[in-house]
Amino acid sequence: MEVIKNYKDINVKNQINDSNFILSHYKKLISLRKSEDIIAYGNFKPLAENHKQIFAYEREYKGESIIVINNFYEKETEWESEINLTKYKCILSNYENINLNKKLNLRPYESIVLKSQSY
Repeated sequence: MEVIKNYKDINVKNQINDSNFILSHYKKLISLRKSEDIIAYGNFKPLAENHKQIFAYEREYKGESIIVINNFYEKETEWESEINLTKYKCILSNYENINLNKKLNLRPYESIVLKSQSY
C-alpha cells in the first residue's frame, strides 16, 4: 500500500495533541461508545438511505435514542430529517454552532451525535 503524498502534514504525530484534527474526534467517538450502552446495544435504523453524501442512523435502547449524522464529503450538503431534531441535544460534533432544525445544512465532513433529551 502506498503512503499518501501529504503524509508529512497529515499524520498521527501531528494530530496527537491538536483537538481540531480528525484523530481527536475519533477518540471522542470511541469514548462515547464506551460510556453509552445505546451505541453498542441499541436497535439500528438507517435514516438517509437515499442521500449520496449523508450517512445517518438512529439507535434506540431502553427508551433512549441517539442519532448520528455524517457528511463524508468535502462539500456542504442539505438533509431533511423525518424526525423532529429539536427534541435532541448535541452531545458530540466536530463543528461548533449546530442548528437543529428539520432541515440541516451539513458542512464538509461534519459529524453530529444527538441524544434524546428525555434522559
